Amino acid sequence: GGCIATIIDATVGTGIVHSIGPAMTANLNIDYQNPIPLGSTVIIDSQVEKVDGRKVYTSCQVRSHDDAVLHNKATALYITLKSGESEAQL
Repeated sequence: GGCIATIIDATVGTGIVHSIGPAMTANLNIDYQNPIPLGSTVIIDSQVEKVDGRKVYTSCQVRSHDDAVLHNKATALYITLKSGESEAQL
């Protein structure tokens, strides 16, 4: 489960950084529905659901490359950093 959580957080977080700006993860919730076989290819589809000030709410699905199997669903809350602020300062 930890590898999947890392992949989801890194993928969704990178999308936030590129579309909105630097952010850090405040909360990550994952529903593990089907195991992902070792060595398989998956598709991660994520979207921003809502932006409320510095809070960015996201959702994501991890599916098999052929879209036949839903492996995981996740929601996350990211907090955007103020200009010049770093995670170490929080």
